[in-house]
Amino acid sequence: MKIILIFFIVSTLITPVYADSVVLKSGKIFEGKIIDEKEDACIVKIEGGTVSFNKAQIESIIYGEPSEEQIKTIEEKGYVTYEGKWIKQDKYDKLITQERQAQRHMKTKQIQEKPLTQRSKRPEPISRLKIGMTKKEVIECMGNPYDINKTTNSSGVREQWVYGSVGSIYVYIENGIVTSWQD
Repeated sequence: MKIILIFFIVSTLITPVYADSVVLKSGKIFEGKIIDEKEDACIVKIEGGTVSFNKAQIESIIYGEPSEEQIKTIEEKGYVTYEGKWIKQDKYDKLITQERQAQRHMKTKQIQEKPLTQRSKRPEPISRLKIGMTKKEVIECMGNPYDINKTTNSSGVREQWVYGSVGSIYVYIENGIVTSWQD
């Protein structure tokens, strides 16, 4: 009996749990557990309480895991999955931007917390940097930059590639060729 109970508990823990989804005609999606469905209404338990929808508002109801066709329909409405939930693409973009900013902030903070002697050391690859290198050669030599600032004018495109955040190295590229750097 204990073995059966343990097997049930373990299988419950490793089986993915999908929430029910209510897709409204307005395009919004609510995820939760459908606790009651009547002829004219649907009641869904969501984070923070329950919500009731008139059936006239509802485009579709997805019970558990959505099918490929249902996923395609939801994605066509501008939704993506993020941490197991459906959210609008613009909200996703904002969250990703915030996460990247937080990561940059943490990197900057980690660099600032290092002793000044460690911060001021230049990476070895800068000694291999040469005027006239292509962008590809710079990446092979220095790796991907921390940030890229671009200026476009009548004479072409000028880029400033930033390596590091504190005690940075700046590589200046005009029309795809290294023209100078600053460290």
